[in-house]
Amino acid sequence: MTDDWGAWAVESWDTLQQLTRRPVPFRGARIHEPDRLRVVAAWPLSQVLHAAVLVDAAGLTARHYAPDLVWASLRRYRKGDGFTDFPLIGSRYYDDNAWIGLACAQRALFAEPAARRPWLHRAEASLRFVSQGVRRGGVLWVEGGRNLHACSTGSAGVLAAAVGRAESGEPRALARQAGEFLDAWLMNPDGLVADSITPEGLVDPAEFTYNQGLGIQLRIERGLLDEAAALAEATAGQFPTERFWQHPPAFNAIHCRALLRLDAVTGTERWQEFVADYARRLWDFARDHRGLVSGAGRYDKGFVLDHAAATGLLAALALPQDRRTLLV
Repeated sequence: MTDDWGAWAVESWDTLQQLTRRPVPFRGARIHEPDRLRVVAAWPLSQVLHAAVLVDAAGLTARHYAPDLVWASLRRYRKGDGFTDFPLIGSRYYDDNAWIGLACAQRALFAEPAARRPWLHRAEASLRFVSQGVRRGGVLWVEGGRNLHACSTGSAGVLAAAVGRAESGEPRALARQAGEFLDAWLMNPDGLVADSITPEGLVDPAEFTYNQGLGIQLRIERGLLDEAAALAEATAGQFPTERFWQHPPAFNAIHCRALLRLDAVTGTERWQEFVADYARRLWDFARDHRGLVSGAGRYDKGFVLDHAAATGLLAALALPQDRRTLLV
């Protein structure tokens, strides 16, 4: 069967809309897990927004989950200058806010100049909030926390890079600081990015695919293409096919976008087939009877996060090579 990334992305996107949407006039859709009433947390919703941006960038129809409509859904999560993990209650996580900002920055990078400004403004607002969590070049995971995490540091750094590139063509300073922090303080002996570090300097060596993708992105931003390629190779060595499959699609999609961008900026096709093989396997073997991605690694008991991330990856594969240089 011939790969048709665009058609698969549309079918996957339509499935998500059919099973997770409750329309609310003037406030965007209430996006929820299938058969549940409570809205999803901010982290899954951020990945719905990012997928919506990629679907639109690939020239596909986003319909009810168009980027502007998903953004409207996020307003109920707003608290001060950031977003809480759930509306009205909960905590403000720096990585949640960075992922939201990254989706907005991705939209700004792909948008025509006339449509760029509101999305860039939203991404800049997220960057201002996330910057409040910077400590010694790393970024706290949660407001009031103590530990510096790769997922918050890396996503904040990539956000700073994307905002800078959308605005002036040059990454903001936090992109360099975050990349240097990962390489100096969260690098395991096997060459992969570790999970977090305490104020006392104790490192949690746990390795997750999305942190490797963030590390690749930040090396690309600093012009360290050989080092970015080395991290990609090290990740492939430590995450053979079955171990990679066991990680959530939400994590793997972030890593795969970094690989597609690495190929695009280096003019190679080293990682194209790796990413395509993973996406084909998701399409062929991970979908259940409803069409939801549920048969690969899972982040939690929900479906929205991983299904949205998988859909976004299909849309990213539908992008031409020159557009992939913009993937974050």
